[in-house]
Amino acid sequence: MSSRQLITGIFLVLLAVVFSIGLMFASIELPDLMQNALYDTVPALSGDSHADSFAVTRTEIFMRHYHLRLIGYICFILMVLIIIGGFLFGKRGLASAGALLMFLPVFAQFAGVMFFLAGLGILNIIWLPVLDISFDAGRLGDVVYLPYRLLRALFTRIGGIDIHLPLVYACIGIGLLLFTLGTFTWLSARYRKRDMADFWIYKISRHPQYLGWIIWSYGMLLALMRIKYPKRSWGIASALPWMLSAMIIIGVALMEERKMKHLMGEKYEKYRKATPFLFPLPGFIGDIFTIPARLLFRKPLPDRKGEIAVVCLVYTAILIALSPLSWKYSRPRRFTLSEEARTQETRTGKLIRELQINPNPRSKFWIIEELSHMGSAVVDPLLPLLKHPDPEVRSNTARALEKIKDPRSIPGFIDLLRDENAGIRMQAVDVLGRFGAREAEAALTPLLDDSDDAVRVAAVRALSRLGSMTGLAPAMALLDHRDWWTRKAAAESLGLLGSEEAVDALVERYPDKDVRVRRAVVVALLEIGSPRSAPSLKQAVRDEDWEVRLYAQEALKKIGRNPE
Repeated sequence: MSSRQLITGIFLVLLAVVFSIGLMFASIELPDLMQNALYDTVPALSGDSHADSFAVTRTEIFMRHYHLRLIGYICFILMVLIIIGGFLFGKRGLASAGALLMFLPVFAQFAGVMFFLAGLGILNIIWLPVLDISFDAGRLGDVVYLPYRLLRALFTRIGGIDIHLPLVYACIGIGLLLFTLGTFTWLSARYRKRDMADFWIYKISRHPQYLGWIIWSYGMLLALMRIKYPKRSWGIASALPWMLSAMIIIGVALMEERKMKHLMGEKYEKYRKATPFLFPLPGFIGDIFTIPARLLFRKPLPDRKGEIAVVCLVYTAILIALSPLSWKYSRPRRFTLSEEARTQETRTGKLIRELQINPNPRSKFWIIEELSHMGSAVVDPLLPLLKHPDPEVRSNTARALEKIKDPRSIPGFIDLLRDENAGIRMQAVDVLGRFGAREAEAALTPLLDDSDDAVRVAAVRALSRLGSMTGLAPAMALLDHRDWWTRKAAAESLGLLGSEEAVDALVERYPDKDVRVRRAVVVALLEIGSPRSAPSLKQAVRDEDWEVRLYAQEALKKIGRNPE
């Protein structure tokens, strides 16, 4: 080997390593750096964006003020057009850019924030049309977790080994290695003036860089499963964005196959027959994966633009259709049934028995989760536990029924309004309010005079959610309560009621020393929309808190659109 060849080889290796370092940086440092930079510079609300109706209202006001929904929809449409344009015009770089944009919401989940557009969460804006349908829409890609769960279950069963972190590191490391080797081999082929790369790593996969990207990004997806967020991070579940981006990359690889077959003819066809497309799988497994393409076009891989698009859409539809089937088996068991519970005949009976006897709060949380996922079938067996002598059992049962949201549980919650335990009374009040149970209004009214402050506040809020004016006077009285959270709850309740009668009381409360109360007061005035609140809102536009100013501006706009 000449010194020139050696120098060239070293240069190509360094160039390939630079590409991989970029991916490594994107994996480890870039999310944290971007999170810190965005969190400090981009406006975002404080608190959980989906904690309750008031939080949702604040979120909607914020999005409307900054036109975020319009921006999000435009971004989503542009992303789709980039992907479609890339396939229509054979621009692989354009389609790959679309795949990267599709993957961005996965990075948004690395934001340890409560407001879903704070910090890195701003990347969720690209998926706002999907989030407007449901924050759980991303679970339509959950089938992609199946290989991970099967492998993890195998190691857990055989040796009691949790391979989550080793698997994450392995996917990220192998993906980066394949990307590096693929890039180096491709650059070497260009240097040697070869018309195609068919040596080294290209003997294992015809598209090692794409394969490396898919495996690396899968490792990033798995890494999210164990991140301990300090706060709730709202955003689209990551499985669907990853699955769609991977399918686009596969489509790009098929476009590249089409181009190479056109340019190289029989030479490339020979290479195709000797080398796997992406994953080096045994022949019979590869045949299983290509069944839909064979049924559609009588060949394992499509080679026309229309065929490529149809195959990608069909495979995506199949994966989405399979995802709901995977939900049943996707919930991890975080508790072990006791010997006493294992003697019960049915699974429902076992879980209900365990709910009563398991002393571990963490285990009870997962028992409640499992019961709630069983749906309406467990409502009748659970209802008797609302009268259990142990208040903890009553409370846990109420939590499970709350998650199921079956109307048959409403009479049980109404009975709990008379429970001797104030915490359970408050829990029942809150559930009935969120259920919109109008039949509970008469039973809720006496709780406006409850001996417990928290129960009274909850009753005011619940009646406001039901649209009952019974809570109007008590809510206005609570605006002068000594505790800021009670004053805040009262203002929120008055906003829910939307009554003009509350305007004067809210205006009087605006100069509250606690900023959280001022925010709630101004939002309530916005929801009522009375011109009588305009002078106070003009004062609020100069408030020291930017959120108060934002809500006041939006309130004045509303009043301007609806003058007396």
